[in-house]
Amino acid sequence: DFATQAAFQQGDIIALKEVRVGEFQNQKNLSTSFSTRLFTGDTLDKNLPELRMIEMLSDLGTDEIRPLFEQGARNPRGNREMKSIKEVKAEAESLVGEETKWFDVKAHAIAVLNRDDKLVYYMACPDCKRKIAEDQTGYVCHNCKSYQEPVPMYQCQVLFQDQSSQLNGGLFDEAAIPLFGRTATEMFLKYREDQAAYKMLVKEATRNREVMLRISARLDSYEGVTKPRFKVHRLEPINDIIASQPLPNEPENLEANIFASYSQPNEARRHY
Repeated sequence: DFATQAAFQQGDIIALKEVRVGEFQNQKNLSTSFSTRLFTGDTLDKNLPELRMIEMLSDLGTDEIRPLFEQGARNPRGNREMKSIKEVKAEAESLVGEETKWFDVKAHAIAVLNRDDKLVYYMACPDCKRKIAEDQTGYVCHNCKSYQEPVPMYQCQVLFQDQSSQLNGGLFDEAAIPLFGRTATEMFLKYREDQAAYKMLVKEATRNREVMLRISARLDSYEGVTKPRFKVHRLEPINDIIASQPLPNEPENLEANIFASYSQPNEARRHY
């Protein structure tokens, strides 16, 4: 509604904060969420270095500006080769020590592998992002050694598949947002509102959706077994925009609302 009613003119400068930048077929795209903020006119910070750069560019001719934007529009993968999952797993077997290998993969998201009793997000310290714990006083981050208000952050394992093989990839925080089509905070609120609807969102997010992946692989040891672990750093759905289902009304103070939920008895909060 805001976009259709806005009276912007060609040449107006607009600043967006907290937007997600994606790319499909070498074209950049922006996705907004409830936390996105728009600044224009008198609300713009006149000292922003980006604003000064735009003002400088406005004094140049079109022929002078175009090469600058063409440089930024080139394929971000450059000459990197797309790999099949079978090739990725084969190359990962040659990892040694702390070595990390990177891959670009086109595959389908098949399923979220988290157990039924484990959500796709966890409650994190807002500073160091580690899992936050409760004691008799409140919610404490043992890493930061301070009491914090917890915030939801994505952490899940997803099964990906192409014609060659399957791969289990971990998604953390912002990398999972394009898959689920909403932030971890929105998923947290959906779980509180309607657990059945939450489970449906998780299921629909991986209903054989074709995606582009930027994956890293490095060795990881667990219970005496060392093997490659794959982490998804970027995920971009292909020709697919997940339908945003209605969310509960956004509270005036979202952080306070989340923290207030932790005042419930332990039994009521066991899933968080």
